[in-house]
Amino acid sequence: MDKAKLLGTAGEDYAAYYLKLQGKAIVARNVHSSGGELDIIAYDESQNLYLLIEVKTRTNEDFVSALESVGPKKQKKMQNAAAYFFLNILRWPYIPEFEIHALILTPSGKSDGAFDVAYYDDLS
Repeated sequence: MDKAKLLGTAGEDYAAYYLKLQGKAIVARNVHSSGGELDIIAYDESQNLYLLIEVKTRTNEDFVSALESVGPKKQKKMQNAAAYFFLNILRWPYIPEFEIHALILTPSGKSDGAFDVAYYDDLS
């Protein structure tokens, strides 16, 4: 596995850990459908709301910022993947209410594997 893939995997693992610390329940990770992909689906019991979490792990923002990469086109793909997940994988008769969130992670620079976290809620 190349270095970028390893960083992305570590970032997604850290994001799931971070969300659990925030009281969110992890429902699924790495959901793939023909319409798109979801990094993490979480449930926020306090709001009775599902969260579609896009995780971006970056060492720099030389190209496009991580938050900009979760624009309308990406959000539409996430919505399609969510519909597929709830209707076809969980086989629910409806699509529950959800919001699109983003977790932007940057390695903290310490040797402990931690990340600096920027959390953006309700991008939808």
